Amino acid sequence: MDSFAVSLSNSIALYRTASVRLLWIPAIFAIAQSTLAALGFVLGSFVGTFLETFEGPITFAVLAILGAEMIYSGIKAQRKELSKRREGIEPHAQPKAHISKRFSPLGGLRGKINTEEPSRITVVTVLIEALATSLDSFAIGFMLRATSTNPILACAVIALITFVVSVAGIIIGKRAGMILGEKAQLFGGIVLIGIGVLSLVT
Repeated sequence: MDSFAVSLSNSIALYRTASVRLLWIPAIFAIAQSTLAALGFVLGSFVGTFLETFEGPITFAVLAILGAEMIYSGIKAQRKELSKRREGIEPHAQPKAHISKRFSPLGGLRGKINTEEPSRITVVTVLIEALATSLDSFAIGFMLRATSTNPILACAVIALITFVVSVAGIIIGKRAGMILGEKAQLFGGIVLIGIGVLSLVT
């Protein structure tokens, strides 16, 4: 569920980017979930108990920081738009959105999408999000050992489900971003912080 919500938040902020160019985000979440489950199976109960105890605070801290940064970037974009309006420039009187054929996850989208600087979410950011929302998978991995479940099959199923759910979040988030427009990044940051708060109380 966290993977779905964070993927949704990311795609809201990146709503101008083609969905197929965002598939690396679900892939990272799938790899993180399955990898943490495998580590839980191998490393055993001690680390699993530690992570289970501090999972909520760690997830909250990471997502709150990332969400606050996203909100700050959104506010900057809103101020820039307001400044244009005061100068008598129509903020949306820009060339149509154009997606460059060159894309690098490490650097976001290369080339202009419009005359404004596009939202950028890097592989490092998504890796941090994925690890923060995958801590519970470690405990699942430990339970796999206790139930004598085939760990390879279980991790493959975890990866597949995570990928499918995250893709659904990407699709829904892009549609929401198109509706929100320039406020998309603000909303995406609020969603991230909300997920972090929920991790503390659940």
